[in-house]
Amino acid sequence: MHKLKKIRMQPNFVTDVAWRRYLEYWESEDFLARSRQVSTNRNTEVEGPGTGPSKHGGGLVSFVTTNERLTNTSETPPTVNEVYLHLHNVNHDGVTFIDTRSERFYTKLQRRRLELTQATPDQEVDDEAVYLNVAGECPKGRVYGLGSLGRKKRRYADLGASTSQMPEMVPRSEFNSVAEQLRHVVAFMQRQFRMTMDGAGLSQPQPPPPPPPHEHQQPPQVDPADPQQQHDNVEREMQDWLTRDEQLGDT
Repeated sequence: MHKLKKIRMQPNFVTDVAWRRYLEYWESEDFLARSRQVSTNRNTEVEGPGTGPSKHGGGLVSFVTTNERLTNTSETPPTVNEVYLHLHNVNHDGVTFIDTRSERFYTKLQRRRLELTQATPDQEVDDEAVYLNVAGECPKGRVYGLGSLGRKKRRYADLGASTSQMPEMVPRSEFNSVAEQLRHVVAFMQRQFRMTMDGAGLSQPQPPPPPPPHEHQQPPQVDPADPQQQHDNVEREMQDWLTRDEQLGDT
């Protein structure tokens, strides 16, 4: 509708009555006052004169959609810093920022991340916590530089933690444990996908699963100190579960 407001040309799908009401509303004092206020807010230089108003290079695509597209084109989901850099560079070149404010903010992010890495090299940096801490509290619960994606990243606040209390470091052992669990989940989902494709006749037939062990056969002992045995045991349990599920589905 903003394009129609500018050109003031009635389109074929708008009736004469509706068009007259649009024209009356666009000329009303209430609409003009709102328009002036929005224009003032949009052009406010939050970081001071000369820094320019807040801008981004995402166009009409939402930040959430941009994040999903970056995820689909990479082997790993992008960090919040990578999403910010992509959306605040000229032509997404990773070098030229669209304004002074975005460049200053990204510099603060990188400086804070470097400080944490050097201070505690045995821990992983939580990029989202660092981002929210550097961004600070914004009006109406928003997050600077992330648009619609910022509302999803506010999950820390939902847990009752203020931005100044968000843990920016995660113990490496905990990080590795979560990563290992994610690898198992991904492998499990891949096997389910292959089974679905096989059932639909869209892929090459796979060899039948091995027969279940005899009742008198004891499961192999797992050494808790051996990561490979733990991995093999998880694989074995998942395969047994899939075999039973497949047999139940055939009955």
